[in-house]
Amino acid sequence: MRYLLVCCLAFVLLAPASIALSATRQAVLEYKLVGLKGSLRDNVMAWLGDAPDSPQSRLNFLVTAEQRVEDSLKALGYYDPEVSIALERTDPVWSMQITVLPGDPVLIRTIDLELEGGAAQDPEFRQLLDTAPFRKGDVFSHGDYDKFKNRVLSLGQQRGYLDAQFSVHRVDVNVIGKTADIFLQYNSGVRYRFGEVQYGESRVQASLLDEIQPFSEGDFFDQAELQMLQLQLQSTNYFSGVLIQPRFEQAKDYR
Repeated sequence: MRYLLVCCLAFVLLAPASIALSATRQAVLEYKLVGLKGSLRDNVMAWLGDAPDSPQSRLNFLVTAEQRVEDSLKALGYYDPEVSIALERTDPVWSMQITVLPGDPVLIRTIDLELEGGAAQDPEFRQLLDTAPFRKGDVFSHGDYDKFKNRVLSLGQQRGYLDAQFSVHRVDVNVIGKTADIFLQYNSGVRYRFGEVQYGESRVQASLLDEIQPFSEGDFFDQAELQMLQLQLQSTNYFSGVLIQPRFEQAKDYR
């Protein structure tokens, strides 16, 4: 007989929901984008979205189109575009041409990345900073900046810096001078350690489970070690399922 083992450490996988449209509605506005290519064009088209399919959505589209174009270009470092719109009200489908001159991009002038707390001596964080997706002289991209911030926060959680936060996260953009200065200061705080591992009801002796545990009480917390423990328990083929749940709310003395 196979058993379900529950121990104190959890992984939750969320599948994205899919949305099905019940019916296809005919567009009431056709639009064309002129003057852009490559990633700039792709991003603007993504921000504009599908052509409107009702008079009200058409009105909303017309009112917000220029701002969407400008915002989509700012995300890629182009802060001073020229946008012109030509509209023909021909029933039943209106025609719209959006012409864009992106102008010169904003370039990164300064990068100030600082680590405080335990992460300052953590080689994983030093490697992450060395592989930041932006360098001086690059076109500033909000997407790359946000992704890097999320990678820092994610690594902190994986490595056990559960109280970490950015004490400074700022980008100063000079639109006239076409420069961007990046300031990030990450305060990791203390790195937590593994406390006691408590196994749920099982007919397997605790001493046997301890032998396949890839970490010991007092070791630094690391999500990779939890994943290894999960694989080790599943590979025994003794359990029908394994649930590992970290009890963060019960942490005491950074364990």
